[in-house]
Amino acid sequence: RRGIRTAAAKARTSWQPWTPQLARSLDALAERSGMALRLLPFQPSQDTPMLEALQHEMRTGAEMVTLNIDNVLAEVARSRIVVTMRYHGAIAALLNDQAAVVLDYSPKMRSLAAEGGGWASLLDLAPLDAGSFEPRTLIDAANEAQDKSHRTAEARGLLQARLKVNDAALDDLLELIQ
Repeated sequence: RRGIRTAAAKARTSWQPWTPQLARSLDALAERSGMALRLLPFQPSQDTPMLEALQHEMRTGAEMVTLNIDNVLAEVARSRIVVTMRYHGAIAALLNDQAAVVLDYSPKMRSLAAEGGGWASLLDLAPLDAGSFEPRTLIDAANEAQDKSHRTAEARGLLQARLKVNDAALDDLLELIQ
């Protein structure tokens, strides 16, 4: 049985054209910031091949971290900044008050990054698709994310309040059905 994929994922047949651009950009971010890079595959079957390709292409060392339900939040909490294209990664960053650069591949990512007045920096994927993504773009997005990181508590509170409303609406709907 096949899983459900977003329209954005269906439109993108491969991440491979992105690899050299992302590798250069992550190298530049690591060199500029002095941060060690850690690669966290949130969906190992899909993410690990891409992250291994990035790791191979990068000049700076990047540690591949094995995630599980017991360590995922702690691993994200160890970060100074999170660069993610996974919703789970953005949520983990938000839960841990981490600065985040969110790759804008889906409306859900755009919406989450805008929560609470824009707690995360949103990075447009069009330059990656066009082959014109420059390392400076990621560096600027990381700087912007760190400037916005004070908004994580407000964004988390607004998201939790909205989830409570959604839960109540679902409970009401289930009562009507039963």
